[in-house]
Amino acid sequence: MEVNEQTLNNLFQLLQDSTDTDQVKRRQAESSIKQAERQPGFSILLLRALEVTQFPPVIKQVASIVFKNLIKTYWPETDSSALPTNDREIIKSTIVTLMLSATQPQVTSQLSAALEIISQYDFPLKWPNLLPELVSKLNNSDTNFVIKALSTVNSVLKRYRHAVKAEESLVELKKILEDFQEPLLRLFTGVMGGITNGGQNHAALVPSFEAVRLMAKIFYALNAVDLPEYFEDHLGEWMSFFHTLLIFESKEVQLVGDEDDSKAGLLYDVQAAVCQNVNLYASKYEEEFQPYHDGFLQDIWTLLTRLNAEPRYDSLAVSAIQILTSMATGVHHQQFRQPLQTICEQIAIPNLKLREIEVEMFEDDPIEFIRRDVEGNDNDTRRRAATELIKGLRKYFAQETTAICTNSITQLLKSYTENPTANWASKDVSIYLVPALAVRTATAAQGTTAVNELVPIMEFFQNHVYPELSPSNSASQILRADALKYVWTFRQQMPKETYNAIFPSIIQNLKSNSYVIHTYAALCIDKLLTVKDVGNIPRFGNMDIKPHLGELLTILFGALQTDNHKENEYTMKTIMRVCQTAKEDIIPFGQTCIDSLVAVFARIYRNPVNAHFNHYLFESLAILCKIICKSSPNGRNQLETLLFPIFLAILNEDIQEFEPYVFQILSLILESNSNGISANYFQLLPPLLTPLLWDRSPNIPPLVRLLQAYLHRGSDQIITNGQLPVILGIFQAKLMTPKNDHEGFNLLNSITTYLTAEQLATYWPGLLGSVIQRIGSQKTTKVVTGLLVFLSKFILRHGVSSTIQRVNSIGDPALFGKILSSLWVQDISKISDHDDRKIATVASVRLLVDPNFHAEPFLQYWVPVLDNAISLTHKDSDDSNNAEDEILLEEHPELGGAQFSPLSFATKPEEDLTQGVHAKKLLATELYRLFHQTPGKFPPLLANLSPEKGNLLQQLFVSAELRTPYFV
Repeated sequence: MEVNEQTLNNLFQLLQDSTDTDQVKRRQAESSIKQAERQPGFSILLLRALEVTQFPPVIKQVASIVFKNLIKTYWPETDSSALPTNDREIIKSTIVTLMLSATQPQVTSQLSAALEIISQYDFPLKWPNLLPELVSKLNNSDTNFVIKALSTVNSVLKRYRHAVKAEESLVELKKILEDFQEPLLRLFTGVMGGITNGGQNHAALVPSFEAVRLMAKIFYALNAVDLPEYFEDHLGEWMSFFHTLLIFESKEVQLVGDEDDSKAGLLYDVQAAVCQNVNLYASKYEEEFQPYHDGFLQDIWTLLTRLNAEPRYDSLAVSAIQILTSMATGVHHQQFRQPLQTICEQIAIPNLKLREIEVEMFEDDPIEFIRRDVEGNDNDTRRRAATELIKGLRKYFAQETTAICTNSITQLLKSYTENPTANWASKDVSIYLVPALAVRTATAAQGTTAVNELVPIMEFFQNHVYPELSPSNSASQILRADALKYVWTFRQQMPKETYNAIFPSIIQNLKSNSYVIHTYAALCIDKLLTVKDVGNIPRFGNMDIKPHLGELLTILFGALQTDNHKENEYTMKTIMRVCQTAKEDIIPFGQTCIDSLVAVFARIYRNPVNAHFNHYLFESLAILCKIICKSSPNGRNQLETLLFPIFLAILNEDIQEFEPYVFQILSLILESNSNGISANYFQLLPPLLTPLLWDRSPNIPPLVRLLQAYLHRGSDQIITNGQLPVILGIFQAKLMTPKNDHEGFNLLNSITTYLTAEQLATYWPGLLGSVIQRIGSQKTTKVVTGLLVFLSKFILRHGVSSTIQRVNSIGDPALFGKILSSLWVQDISKISDHDDRKIATVASVRLLVDPNFHAEPFLQYWVPVLDNAISLTHKDSDDSNNAEDEILLEEHPELGGAQFSPLSFATKPEEDLTQGVHAKKLLATELYRLFHQTPGKFPPLLANLSPEKGNLLQQLFVSAELRTPYFV
């Protein structure tokens, strides 16, 4: 697309129409823009539009948004026709100047976002002149212009704040430092000179402090991965500047903010950024930081003593406390021995106290309260920082810290006892303080796994926590929430007798009208039901929960009907856990549970909002379906009657977020039906074969599984209905797509397993031929190992002779030998999956002992096949983990959106072709038998084994307790 007056005018009209109030006109314009985006040169046209002075601001803003979205969509695709190489180079050469010269903040922000996206893929190696160009802009006399440039540098470099120390990042940083380390220090020095010599006119220093804030962040990014030599050489200068900034005080509102404003002032943002840099050095570069340790310790102490509890100081207070934690756990920790009591009593414990804003959050924004308190979103809170400080002090001063904090707990509880209503917050701090002291190690799945033996956690529970579980006893709802959290924190340390005693109280808390208390009670039940004792036996199992089952389900499902808890993911997760724990005892409540879940589906399916809630909803359904299907065929029929209407509604109304889940549940039910396929399922098959569903990546794994179930349970009827060619077309389409070729092999395996030889005869050449064609046109390790695993399974099902005959029947009588020489002996050791390796090993044994391989043309491959079989047996142990999965589902990151989220309770029952087979022993015994049946035939061949493989083979015989043949 050329850039000229005509194309610019056409673009102007499109952009203008895209903001029109007329819906038809607007959608036509949006569609035209989408089509234009795919044309080379359109991105350049958008940038030129930003330079046309006659274009009004709104048009430029829309152009910048379209440009940013185009970059977001097409820049990652390096071979995209929408952004050819020439366009990319033009964009990179002009975007910095355009962004810095833009007068509209909205345009600047969109171009900045686009630049950041480009930098993620191209900087620094493919965009080496970006940083030098930005450095050249730092000499501008306009401070605001310089701030724009620094903001851009910060956005480009911020990815290194959390980068790992790897060769790639070190190489990139080397180039970055060469370009920027000196200009950064030079600019920082100049700006700091202006601050220190600026006199009392602090308002004039606002731009300087904004520049310093950005440079402090850039400093962190450049130092986070490794200590650069240049920064080490100039460390004294940097630390002097940081000291000056930490002790800087001002009353200028533009710097410190308004007292009535909850937002931190710029000065405090600068000091927080400085604290992060000091903390980085104190924790990571202790030796280099040692000369400055004492000075900064005093600076931080002074800083913390002048900060009050106002929320606007939180970021700075947290950063400062984190420095104390790093110092207390570092090599210079002995300096904390003398002020230990003061630090505990004046810094740590006061910062554990809930402020008014957090108490209000408990009632007014309970979801955010839970995210902070339970989900770990409190990393930037004073309470979390204070907790980590206590844990840090405990590292080298466990006895002293425990004694000091225990004394404080006693005083806090005394204050509470004197006036529970007025002083409930004192007890809140005491309950919160005990885990900070007691927990040594913990995991999300298991809770506390090791404790500080100096803390009597069960005595404290009995005397001070257990009474708060009763709604009638608690002076504050927050204390009840504290008590519930204490229970799940120390669930491993509580004996079963305690579980029995507290469970009824926890159930009563489920009835609470408080969102937090109900949620914490649900969480508590979920976590208690995951605790396992020796032998993987649940501490509170199905027999323990059985007396409470009816009440539990009534309360939990009842809560989902209220406006307050309609999509409470913790409630749904607890329903899932209760169903899992109850096992067959859930059957009497099965229809009620299914009806309740269907009612939830009906309410939310048109607008699925909470991905975790949705996931646990389907997990709960999967558990119930699995148990009910196992119980009776009639139960399976009832499931179809109850679920098909809502499932059809989801599919007919194209609810994409739910489709992959629906396919998994349909597969689960169909796989359990050994009596064929019902009419409901066959009516559903034609829509399942439509291309629209298969075009969506998240649908492919569950749809393939569902087709496999159809083939397993109804292949005859599929052939009768003429639907097999469509399924074969799907197989070929998936096989030819590198992202999904493994799913193609899954279908191929089912097609060749569940169709008879007669049914397969017509299609077999095309099936195997497609695989050979794919390897010939686009050979990858994944597709090659996929073919080898498929052939291994075929050998185990049909035998060696039949496999050779079938492979050679597609038009090349030497094809099996070619596969052996070019693929099997070259790549079979590259199979990564444990179960697949075992299948390949057993198939290799079948080849080795088969008479076909004891003569040419296959005898030449006997030693290479043996060599690989030995390698496969020594990849890892034969004993895979066949124990029942402990499905905890503590976290489900990245749920929702356009992706496939497998259901843990709807896993596919895989056919085990090697069940009961010990691969190493099989190889040894079969070879031993072969050697003795054909004496003298194999010694010349075995001589071609490497000494290493010969020794491994000898070890196989020894481990199988077989006498080593003399020739091995």
